Amino acid sequence: MKIDLTITFTVLISFLSLCLSLFTWIFTIWVNRKRLCIRPLICSYNEKTWNLKISFENYSRLPITITNICISINMNNYPCKNNYFAVNNYKYREGQTVIERKIDYNLFPPIEISALSAKAGIIVFDIPEEVFQNSAIPLILLIETTRGKIPKIELSNILQYNP
Repeated sequence: MKIDLTITFTVLISFLSLCLSLFTWIFTIWVNRKRLCIRPLICSYNEKTWNLKISFENYSRLPITITNICISINMNNYPCKNNYFAVNNYKYREGQTVIERKIDYNLFPPIEISALSAKAGIIVFDIPEEVFQNSAIPLILLIETTRGKIPKIELSNILQYNP
């Protein structure tokens, strides 16, 4: 029985090309997967609003947009405020002269984060003060993006109500 060398060579090349294209496809999915790091930094409660300072880091090579942010307390969802306003106002003085003014504005959805970049800011929620009377209630941060939902983030007791 004689084996044709050209047929064997053709089958070998087609099998190698199939393996390489499969490897390239898996590598592309791995590199472009959703890798969003969310870090709640600090919170404060003032004037009937709960302010959460948070940072979003996009480690993916594709842009991502955060479409919805809310806090879940006792199965009640409190969405973030969707209007633009100043949260903090700082003035740096030297004597009577104002050297620098800094105004922090809130973040609200949609928050667009380009590839391999980060954003940080303050997200404002309307949460009644009575909700914070029981410190054993866990606060759960719920975030939805254009590339799917983020797993629930439970905020620790350190981030809860500080009057």
